[in-house]
Amino acid sequence: MLVVTGCAVPTGPPAGPVGMAPAEARASVERLLPSTLKDRAGWAADIHMALVTLALPATAENLCAVMAVTEQESGYRADPEVPNLPKIARDEIDRRADAIGIPSLAVRAALALRSGDGRSYAERLDAVRTERELSELYEDF
Repeated sequence: MLVVTGCAVPTGPPAGPVGMAPAEARASVERLLPSTLKDRAGWAADIHMALVTLALPATAENLCAVMAVTEQESGYRADPEVPNLPKIARDEIDRRADAIGIPSLAVRAALALRSGDGRSYAERLDAVRTERELSELYEDF
């Protein structure tokens, strides 16, 4: 019996902070979101789900940190424009191709191919403004 009792005694450092219940966390986020934001309930649910997915407790500190980063990075736009995204994407394509020995001529030739909408992949790449658009282009390619 002593062995079983010993297994039930916690060892190691004390447990981390305990988060709010899901409904309380979503309600807290919804109260803190900008009043002009559309779909506040949706944003609150998504922010809470992000913490759950990352196994982080829904503490006031964690909720505020997520909300601050979201405000800074996207202004609470679900698909924000990314400045210089075509250049960023091309630089990354070139870097990865170079890392595995693919000549830039071959990369340019592949991007010159016509895509399903009639434009070349290079033309479509030059036109992307959001990560969603870039992801759709990648999936099509």
